[in-house]
Amino acid sequence: LQQAPGVGRIGRMAVDRSVRGAQWGRVLLAALVEAARARGDTQVQLHAQCSAQGFYERAGFTVAGAPYEEAGLAHVLMTQAL
Repeated sequence: LQQAPGVGRIGRMAVDRSVRGAQWGRVLLAALVEAARARGDTQVQLHAQCSAQGFYERAGFTVAGAPYEEAGLAHVLMTQAL
């Protein structure tokens, strides 16, 4: 989605437990980031569950705010410049 002009936003992303560790999440995330880049966005944002923060950091995202609760789970805003 486009959060604002030049800012892409990735919504909920999930990979079934049975295939976690098989790089599907990384492939999906890279495709979403590339789609934002192709659209001309200069930044991508997402709301990561705190338990998945490391996954997104390894993909080049950085924390951009304090943790907060969403849907009963701790989340954090993360961004990546394109």
